[in-house]
Amino acid sequence: MTHVAMLEALNHGLRFFDAAAARLGVQLHLLTFDQPYYAQELRAAPGILCHSMDTSSVDDVAGFLVEHGITALISNTDRWAPTAEALAERLGLPAVQRNTGELLNKTSTRQRLHEAGLAQSRAVAGPEALALGGKVLDIADRPVIVKDSRGSGSKDVLFATTPQGVVRRIKELESRGVPASRCTVETYATGPMFSAETWTTDERTHLLGVSSRTISPMPNWKELDSTYPIRPGSDWERDVHGWVSGVLEAVGRGPGPSHVEFIDTAHGFELVEVNPRLGGGLGGAGIVEATGVDVYALLIHNSLGNSTEKVFTQESGAPAFGGYAQVDKYASRTGPLGSILGEDILAGFPGRPQWHPVRLPDYVVSDLTHQGAAFGTVSAVGDDAETALLHAHAAARHIVPANDWMTDDRD
Repeated sequence: MTHVAMLEALNHGLRFFDAAAARLGVQLHLLTFDQPYYAQELRAAPGILCHSMDTSSVDDVAGFLVEHGITALISNTDRWAPTAEALAERLGLPAVQRNTGELLNKTSTRQRLHEAGLAQSRAVAGPEALALGGKVLDIADRPVIVKDSRGSGSKDVLFATTPQGVVRRIKELESRGVPASRCTVETYATGPMFSAETWTTDERTHLLGVSSRTISPMPNWKELDSTYPIRPGSDWERDVHGWVSGVLEAVGRGPGPSHVEFIDTAHGFELVEVNPRLGGGLGGAGIVEATGVDVYALLIHNSLGNSTEKVFTQESGAPAFGGYAQVDKYASRTGPLGSILGEDILAGFPGRPQWHPVRLPDYVVSDLTHQGAAFGTVSAVGDDAETALLHAHAAARHIVPANDWMTDDRD
């Protein structure tokens, strides 16, 4: 039997990995430093073997792979992408992204796209912005975003409207442990946010569809919900396909999935970031349900060096539903999360809603300002994306922490 390792994973989707591995005759090994994080998903993926280790240590992971004779590695996260790259270089593993440092650096990525005519504005690194006293870009007329150039999960994203504000925001990030050298400043792109979900083979980039985003009120940037696919088959979708194909070529993305976040502004598409992975949350599950493309099987093929146009065609089937949506549930207070109510009522709602927890009751919520405060997601399907989102929201309002439930109708 062929053995494939996964260096951590996006929590949701392990059941799809498990099913694809069984069909392909592959044994999957999940390598993680935090087994409890995957506890809920692993119950639905009994074929995956889970191993605890320090996944930030190249030596520890390499030792495990060599000891078990594993020569295939799936890297589908941002945080562990540099570790996966180092492992691939040391052990000669195929199809692992090699330029992750530059690809995940939002400053250099935007600069390359600006030079290629694929981004309207450039980015300014923190030290340069400080040297200019915050007088960067066209800040006299438009606000800017100051953020961690390697950040994720909506953490450390700040807003500024004056040069003095830019300096203050960089200093604020420094106080949070983000050095100025890792800060980036870019013009605030105004418009709705989307993500292009793609798969690149040796021959071309396939657009698997576009997903939407609703973002929380200022000053935070939490993703509240997502629905997929948006405007399939439209001229707009074809324009997205052409643009994102150029983006991925310009930044040197090799074979595999990409989740490209962008703003649809009044003047065209503007990049937010490029992620060499599937979309977060239930993004991969949505692709399987709404397009029939088994991206989890493709990730296994890719790790084995089999990512070709022919394999992509083989793993593309008929969609089960026309639309897929997810609504993230966030804690409203810090402290122990506690038990969650409402799952028992979901079966009565249309759209096949499902609850996907990612935190156990003893999890302690420490910060409400970013996506780390999410304790789970409600998904739903529909004939189209809009209907799926309505189904998801109708069900999601019933999922609440018991600590937030102020009355008890059982007395």
